[in-house]
Amino acid sequence: MRTFKDNNFQSLCTLRGDTVLNGEFYSGVEFIDINADGYKDIRAFIYSNTPNQCENYLYDKANKTFRLIENCDLDIQIIKGTKYYYSYNKAGCADMNWESYLSKIENYKLISLGYIYAQGCDFEVKENPQKIEIYKIQNTDKKVLIKTLPYLKNIPRFDDTWSFIKNYWTKNYREFIN
Repeated sequence: MRTFKDNNFQSLCTLRGDTVLNGEFYSGVEFIDINADGYKDIRAFIYSNTPNQCENYLYDKANKTFRLIENCDLDIQIIKGTKYYYSYNKAGCADMNWESYLSKIENYKLISLGYIYAQGCDFEVKENPQKIEIYKIQNTDKKVLIKTLPYLKNIPRFDDTWSFIKNYWTKNYREFIN
């Protein structure tokens, strides 16, 4: 659940009065356990045309503060029972094209392990066929294509996108661990 004050998030401060987040850039905040460690973390949504663009802060219990996850600007979802996360980002054609990353967090930095690019837009299908390309990321930046799947066979309806992403990463994340 997002927390708003008069539809405008103002700020978040510690009990000592230190500002954690200044609400000038945020449309709302969630207090959720992002990394499933039993402590509430912070997800601050940014004013953007990408509705799930946000900053994520993990609670650092040793220092009793919140720390920004570097390289993380989407509302990542943990794969239950693991230390791995997936994301979704629209990539054009009214959300028919999209991308998703498989990642892990090390030292408060998001590190990408896998990438999916889905091209579901059927405009000019002959030149740009509908497909789902799956890549393994090597050395943090090199994408190596490992599989191509037919789009409509895996995502027959628009609403199937999010379940495909969750199910694919949940069943296959081990293939991307170095």
